[in-house]
Amino acid sequence: MALETGRPIMFGTLATKQGIDPNPWDYTTRYIDETVAIGGRMYGQPTTRSINAVFSLKSYLPFDALPAWKEIRALPLAEQRRRLADPEVRARLIADEMTMKPKGSELQGGGAATTDPKKPDYANLFPMFDVDWDDPSVADLARRQNKHPVEVIIDLCLENDNRVFVQPLVNESPEDVLGILKHPSTLATFSDSGAHVCQEMGSSLQTHLLSYWVRKRQQFTLEEAVRMLTFDNASAWELPGRGLVRTSYAADLVVFDEERIRPRLPTVEQDLPGWCETSCAESRRHRGDNRQRNRSDGSWRADRRLRRSGTEMPARDALNQLTGSLRMKAVRLAAPAIRNCASCPDSTKRAPIST
Repeated sequence: MALETGRPIMFGTLATKQGIDPNPWDYTTRYIDETVAIGGRMYGQPTTRSINAVFSLKSYLPFDALPAWKEIRALPLAEQRRRLADPEVRARLIADEMTMKPKGSELQGGGAATTDPKKPDYANLFPMFDVDWDDPSVADLARRQNKHPVEVIIDLCLENDNRVFVQPLVNESPEDVLGILKHPSTLATFSDSGAHVCQEMGSSLQTHLLSYWVRKRQQFTLEEAVRMLTFDNASAWELPGRGLVRTSYAADLVVFDEERIRPRLPTVEQDLPGWCETSCAESRRHRGDNRQRNRSDGSWRADRRLRRSGTEMPARDALNQLTGSLRMKAVRLAAPAIRNCASCPDSTKRAPIST
């Protein structure tokens, strides 16, 4: 299709360790390379971290369909907590878990992980203590504490009923993700926000790139990462007037503290018809946006005000406040030119950008 139409083709670029014949990270990028070599325009869309099934006491646990668990999980949360602290109840729940069918070699997606759960691979189930992608697995904790994995999960839920557990489904390995992100024909996108609101709202993928891959791992400079999140995507999607700070371009600006920006731990929210796992950014941040959501009907209306930490103020006042409250750092975006973007008028005019 890319060759016949001349149009850019994009698709999710994933690696997986699941299945009978797991795909290495360059499984799809090799196909992209072959297409580009004969004149096609093709991009892969990788995540910046793993894609997960997400579990928690407030939403779903891998055991909810089991008889003993179903009885407990139907109760109000406070009563669940009381029952889960009872040693006799715990013994019944552990015995129920032992009846679960082990997961085979089939690839199990996020929906199946909650609707047709198999006995968890506890080495691939991680409680989130932080957002740095280095938490111990449930299996690790069970060995250290000499407890059954189910008891470890119950203890962590009682310690904090907002605790979430992630089961990576694809892009499980940070090094696989890095290989995909560094490929010249991939785009740091694929946020998945809104696609699986009862599982994971992946809005933090961009923030994860800035905190994990830039600040912690130092695999990209800040300038490279900003360009990846803005101009690279705008160019590939052929969105005119986007992705640069330039006269006549749309003034969608985000100012953030590069030393502090990071995702927050996800929480379970019930402000939509289904449960929603959300993760916000942690930084002193200001955003100029020309849309405001009307929560009553889900529609958007034009609004040229700037929202900061839940409040609103005229954009000019907010920007004046910025100059006094944040160190304004000049950003020069000088990454290599985008490949496969011959039709984009700005693809060969990479003017430096400064603030």
